[in-house]
Amino acid sequence: MYSRCICFVIIMFISCKTKQEIIEPKTINDCEIVKFSNEYTLKEMYKEFETDSFFATEFSQFERIRNGLLHYQYTSGFEHGTFFTIDFDADFLAKLKWKNSEKRVNISKDDKKNMLSSFQNLEKESYFQQCKLVENHPKLDILILKKENKTVIHYFSPFGHLFSVPSNNNNFQKMAALFKIAERNLYR
Repeated sequence: MYSRCICFVIIMFISCKTKQEIIEPKTINDCEIVKFSNEYTLKEMYKEFETDSFFATEFSQFERIRNGLLHYQYTSGFEHGTFFTIDFDADFLAKLKWKNSEKRVNISKDDKKNMLSSFQNLEKESYFQQCKLVENHPKLDILILKKENKTVIHYFSPFGHLFSVPSNNNNFQKMAALFKIAERNLYR
């Protein structure tokens, strides 16, 4: 747990040093979205956060997916986080994974169509959401989208409040739409 606190401090330091531009101002939740020019900075942030073999294995397996989505969520107080992946090329094969178990998730035909529509025109960008308001049980969220075997979206939020900042950025809106559809299917 001590190492995770240190990682949060490192993340905040890196985020202050490597910002490219703020694409949305602070809101009621006192959050802002920062767009990064270097995706590797974000990768380094979250790979330092979790060193467990489960974490490394799941990211490695996602690297094999050509077109897909990954959502990792860690909530403070739990030993491990959860992974939710969708492989678009395997008829939207969706899996929710914990350290010792896995569950398949069915995606509806309409949602597959809507996800594919948002996915088609995504541009390569990396986002970091930072907030001053911290929940009692902070969450870490990592969202990644791959297109044609290349990562096109990284979204990293070490504070929860996922997508709490409404955005006028078209690419961000498409990404948010994809993950909202995925999340809705996850809880069916």
